[in-house]
Amino acid sequence: MHRFPSMVWLFVNVLLYSGGIICYRIMDASEETCNLGKLMIHSSIFLFLGVVGLSFFSYVRCLNALAFSPLLRHIHQATRFIHQSWIPPRMLYITDGGVQDCTAITQLLRRRCERILLVLAASDPDDDLAVL
Repeated sequence: MHRFPSMVWLFVNVLLYSGGIICYRIMDASEETCNLGKLMIHSSIFLFLGVVGLSFFSYVRCLNALAFSPLLRHIHQATRFIHQSWIPPRMLYITDGGVQDCTAITQLLRRRCERILLVLAASDPDDDLAVL
């Protein structure tokens, strides 16, 4: 239920864009339908860019729902957005680092985190930390 507002936004955006394409390309070639199609496509693009821009301010109470959108989270990851605030974010992205770094400590060092808590649950019977 927490993703409902962002899904409504995405649904409206897809409807606007699809309707614009239908009016602009598929329907009869009158000037009125072409202008309506252009308006719908431009509205869809501006709505998308506006919501993406507002998603970077999801710490504001009325924009909290934008933090739960998977699409917006991917955009935040692509732009390397890092949440810095006294108030924790509503959604955390947790990773294990993958094949190269099984602890993800490299990414945390690249982000220059002040505090890093590393919980290592690897099989290391001799405590030589060879898995690192």
